[in-house]
Amino acid sequence: MAVIRQMMQGDRRRAGSVFLLAMVALTTLLILGATLVQGAMQGLARASDDLRRREAYSLAESGVDMAICKLYENYDGIDDTLETSGQYTDSYTLPQGSVSYTVTAPYEGIPDTCLIDSVATTKTNRQARILVVASYMRDVDRVFEGAIFSNS
Repeated sequence: MAVIRQMMQGDRRRAGSVFLLAMVALTTLLILGATLVQGAMQGLARASDDLRRREAYSLAESGVDMAICKLYENYDGIDDTLETSGQYTDSYTLPQGSVSYTVTAPYEGIPDTCLIDSVATTKTNRQARILVVASYMRDVDRVFEGAIFSNS
């Protein structure tokens, strides 16, 4: 009988240690799972922020493109406005947000140059600003007509 009692006590000890081991394993898995979920959520937040930033810069670039197009084709009398006041300002709204840009010519007194300052605000209120110094020539070889050169 004493032998049976010792065996039963040994089983209880094993059962207690199995329970303890199971609790440690579950706690470890819970901590690991929580860490992985937190990392995934931070990654999604960074990706979303990066997307919004790129959207804002793309929108600001569209303002620069619009200004260059107007300079090239003399839309809306931009040349006359620049000759009289030295500044031309315009804005427009797209489904992605709004853009306003200002063209200042000549830039620092250099003939046939201008500063284009484009500011965009996305529908999520993210803002971006792009400054471009451009040189434009009215009479160019047909090969370079409409060409845009940039260092960045």
